[in-house]
Amino acid sequence: MRSGMRAMVLGAAVLWLAGHVHAAGVVGLKLDPFEAEGGAKLFKATEVLDNLPAALAGVRVGDTITHVDGRAIAGMTLKEVVDLIRGDPGTAVALTVVHEGEQTPVDIRIWRARVNEQQMAVLGGKSATVDFDLRPLPAPQLRNEVGGTVAQSVASGDGLELGLSDDGRVVSVQVDGVELAGGETPPLAGLFVWDAAAKSELMVVRGGMTPIDGGLHTSGHAEGLDLAFDADWTAHADHLAVDVTVRNERAGDRAITVYFALPYPEGEPVWWDDLDTARPADARVTLGNFFGPTTPRNGLETLTPTTVGANGQHSRFPLGCVTGDQGLALAIPMDYPIYHRIAASGDSGQLYLAVDLALTEATTKFPNEASYSLVMYRCDEGWGLRAALQKYYAIFPEQFEKRMEDDGGCWTGGALQGMINLEELGVRYHWGDSDVAYDDQMGIYSFIYNDAPRYLADLGQYQQKPSAADAVTRMQALLDAPDPRAHILDVRPEAFGRKSYEGRERWMGRRAGEAWLRAALAAVRTSAMLGADERVQVGYVINRQEFGGADWWTGRALCNVDPDIPGGYGQFLFNRVLGMGSDPMRTQGGFKHSRAVGAQADGVGIDNYFVNGETADFDRAHLAACDFPATYAHDDLRPVVLGDTAMYEWVRELQSRLAADGLWVAANTASQPYFPFAYNLMDIVLLEWGLEKEAAATRMLIYHKPLVTSPRKPEFYREAFVKSHLPMAAMPGGYGQGAFLQPADRYLAPGTPAAALYAKYVPIILRMQGAGWEPLTWATADSADVSVERFGSALPLLLSLHNHADAARSVTVSVEMGALGIAASSARDLVQGMQLPARVEADMLLVKVTLPAWDKTVIELRADGGVPVTDAVEPPRALDIWEKPGTRAAQEIAGPGGLPLVWVPGGSFMMGSTNEQVRYALQNPNAKVESLANEQPAHQVALSGFWLGKTEVTVAQWRAVMGSVPGTSNDRGDSHPVVEVGWGDANLFCQRLGLKLPTEAQWEYAARGPESLQFPWGNEWDAERVCWTGNKGPGGKTFPVGSFPSGASWCGALDMAGNAWEWCADWWDKDYYKSSPVQDPPGPNGGGGHALRGGSWGIDSSHLRSASRGYGGLAAKSPNGGFRVAVSVP
Repeated sequence: MRSGMRAMVLGAAVLWLAGHVHAAGVVGLKLDPFEAEGGAKLFKATEVLDNLPAALAGVRVGDTITHVDGRAIAGMTLKEVVDLIRGDPGTAVALTVVHEGEQTPVDIRIWRARVNEQQMAVLGGKSATVDFDLRPLPAPQLRNEVGGTVAQSVASGDGLELGLSDDGRVVSVQVDGVELAGGETPPLAGLFVWDAAAKSELMVVRGGMTPIDGGLHTSGHAEGLDLAFDADWTAHADHLAVDVTVRNERAGDRAITVYFALPYPEGEPVWWDDLDTARPADARVTLGNFFGPTTPRNGLETLTPTTVGANGQHSRFPLGCVTGDQGLALAIPMDYPIYHRIAASGDSGQLYLAVDLALTEATTKFPNEASYSLVMYRCDEGWGLRAALQKYYAIFPEQFEKRMEDDGGCWTGGALQGMINLEELGVRYHWGDSDVAYDDQMGIYSFIYNDAPRYLADLGQYQQKPSAADAVTRMQALLDAPDPRAHILDVRPEAFGRKSYEGRERWMGRRAGEAWLRAALAAVRTSAMLGADERVQVGYVINRQEFGGADWWTGRALCNVDPDIPGGYGQFLFNRVLGMGSDPMRTQGGFKHSRAVGAQADGVGIDNYFVNGETADFDRAHLAACDFPATYAHDDLRPVVLGDTAMYEWVRELQSRLAADGLWVAANTASQPYFPFAYNLMDIVLLEWGLEKEAAATRMLIYHKPLVTSPRKPEFYREAFVKSHLPMAAMPGGYGQGAFLQPADRYLAPGTPAAALYAKYVPIILRMQGAGWEPLTWATADSADVSVERFGSALPLLLSLHNHADAARSVTVSVEMGALGIAASSARDLVQGMQLPARVEADMLLVKVTLPAWDKTVIELRADGGVPVTDAVEPPRALDIWEKPGTRAAQEIAGPGGLPLVWVPGGSFMMGSTNEQVRYALQNPNAKVESLANEQPAHQVALSGFWLGKTEVTVAQWRAVMGSVPGTSNDRGDSHPVVEVGWGDANLFCQRLGLKLPTEAQWEYAARGPESLQFPWGNEWDAERVCWTGNKGPGGKTFPVGSFPSGASWCGALDMAGNAWEWCADWWDKDYYKSSPVQDPPGPNGGGGHALRGGSWGIDSSHLRSASRGYGGLAAKSPNGGFRVAVSVP
């Protein structure tokens, strides 16, 4: 240290010297100022205390600190830097550091921790500490230093055994008779407790023990804490269960955290973050599936806390597991909401459950008491969380019952009447009661919209988002207004709150509307979730243009909708919003409204389900309505009701009422599963945002139930996003006609690109949903970049594959057929519509798949014969559509639907017209220079081999697949080309057969060949080889397909010139040739129509050259327009 400078320990030393032990948060960092090159004064980390936030976040000794919360600290005094870093426990500070020996700055986010005097003394003395439950504790507290012998035990049928001492402590944990974490001082196991107000040590629960049916009962206390515990320990075939009740025996409210812990399995321990991500569990850090973690570059979690519980953290999932030589899982049921953490402490070697409980007389249904249950069980160590989850479903099957048997997509708002492609789009549910009668007629389930725990109101005009205080003031003004109607109407006419109320008055009349408003506000006042300052809390503050303008803000008063609150908003919703009340004089809206028009809504769709799930309700009166344990505020330890718990109570009542009438609950969880509770109550789960990020977590919590999306943005209707539904079998949805977001009449009308995508992917996803997702796949790819999910348990079996890398991956998927009890021998890619190389080795099926960067696909496993993994050099004797027949053209097979296909071997050609070819075309007096410009520049193109329809699709072939023939121009015979077919119709036909339309490049190559001929038969025009305006068929239009064999192209394709125009897969872009890639051009990314090729019976010879290009609009259906099919082969 340079003379005149002194270092300060930020957090620990500052707190200790100031004497305010709980006033500021601990960081655990010691800094020395130093003079950098150029004379700038900076600060270096000279000590980083173990197990404190700075160390846990990744700060290292020798790091140079350059910025605090984005503010440069060069030239500041040490005190100024200290003041910037200090802050309240549970808040975050961002440090920008440069690691010693490196050049690139790294941003590290650190959450300040709380410590007590005892812990401070330990830290000051640098005694051994451990990170347990996200706070540093003296190591001895986490060890069983008392010991004890086993007096009684409980054991599951599969070898998990707990041994309890005569005072009711867990002193032994065995798997198959092998003691876990033995030794003189093994990790603490069983029940222990922490008093948040006293900042106590961890106190073990001790007491007496008596046998009960199927297990043991213990009654005990935590020494010195005046807490009594009762626990029933019961054994089952595949798990052990513990039912815990804790009672306060002291006057006043209590804030406690109750723990249950198990020692790690033997071997190298691993904690599972999700289905496929595991981390070493012996690091000196707490690992958990907490809500809101991010993983910075140092690889350690940075956490976003709530305002409740011991540390503001809760688990997203109801289970967690650690694996080693064995696998152990801890779990809680999903039908009993508690504020909990299931986590692993690497320091202490414990897998634990923490439950933050408030014990108070105010919970009058169970005064000064709280109860909950947990289970523990073995899981396959190789499959980790997947195996734990599969067993969880078996332990709690009733919580995953699939009550909605019909799978499909969900359409939000707007109208469905007049949409002619509902079946192709997969529409099964309609969220919004705009036309329930029509939904009933079409067999579509309709759901009444509800935004349960929030009351929406106008906040007013602001140039930027109003502060929380301003929002509360404006909302409170409405709640206190002597004339609420006048208050609501005293804003701009286009304000959303005002328009909503005016709509109600138009429907109900002024008198009834005003009475409804006063009743609603009275219910809100009764149920309002109060903050720590005892004022109403306002959330979801937004300024959508359609809500009144960019400068107009709305907000929602957050309500505790527990239906047991007398006169509360929960009861108001049932009676006056949903029309489910028992008193007919007070029942309005919702179901009553639909019945009045002779229709029956099929359930309730709840919006924004978890939007205020983490909000703490400080209104003490609301505790009397609780059916589940309360938790406590992180800062002042007062008992509070969590928004998620209150919402659960309302939805539980809603689901009970609906189920009694055979109706269903749908919920938009917005994006993420914030809490794991209530998914057992939901019949349909909708993700409005975060599909790729949250689909797996959501699927884990709903198992086989329908998972749907609501695509809010235009880009959500492109193939990349639609394809993102495949990995977890989420069904893409949409918005009804006239909806204020992406209306179906604009985005999903027949012939639109999105409609074609839905027609392609919806049938695949429906099959996946019908088969059912299973977490234990028994299938893996030989690259960590490719994840595999299984759907179904019998053949045909479906596997979804997802390449998470930014480069293509060629992988072999290994399927353990013995474990699955199947005997498959072939695999087919359902997205590409092609057979995949596969072979059987012992009881393994090996499938070879290539996935482009970020790509997803679905493969089907069957018992019929497949293609060898190594492609044969010689053509197989029995060709089928999915095989490569080699390099020789003019090979023909019968494809799907009996369509004749010819092989087009891979190769290259000059696409478009050279200047010389343009001069030849201009010899025709009907040629147009502007049309010829679309054929330039001529450019080299290389194509992979593919199969192409030998002829245009005929009327008979169309009828066999689609059922009916379009338009009025298909009356000339079954062997004529089908016409009056739009691009969307043609694409749908292909999708139903697992085929596709050819690209422009494929079409032109098949017509011209490697020599780039002017016409399919050669370089000179021949009027006798083609159906055109000078040689029309019977009736002056088309000929039967294949009527001009002399006009065949080099690969054997017929009628590539004339007869009927042919749709191509490509969007139309006259300038695409200027930027077309060389290899397998896919066509433009978008456009206002699609490419047409080949000319027709009504076209003169100037458009019958093979390089000639045409196009049709999105809705075009011409009497001279048809198509042919294609399929690519890898």
